[in-house]
Amino acid sequence: MIRLIVLVLVAVGSAAAQEVILPEGKAKALVESSCGECHGLDQVVSNPMSADKWRATVTKMVKKGATLSPEQIDSVVEYLSVYFTPDKINRSEERRVG
Repeated sequence: MIRLIVLVLVAVGSAAAQEVILPEGKAKALVESSCGECHGLDQVVSNPMSADKWRATVTKMVKKGATLSPEQIDSVVEYLSVYFTPDKINRSEERRVG
């Protein structure tokens, strides 16, 4: 089973900014650019979903303006389904980091 450790670095200042470092994978750069274009990646890593829910969410984001081809949608959904499903996120470790 893949163990996921999400590294969250919190910058100290007037508002805390988070930098999320995604695990290496085939669609990592695509997720960073396409998902991170409209919202922070913290929204991705803090909302684990099943593969079906990821597909519905990515499809909804494309309808809202994300520019992904059908092949890219498949790649993004596959990546998110490998690393960000409820059974793969260790919430206790995620909370301790940062």
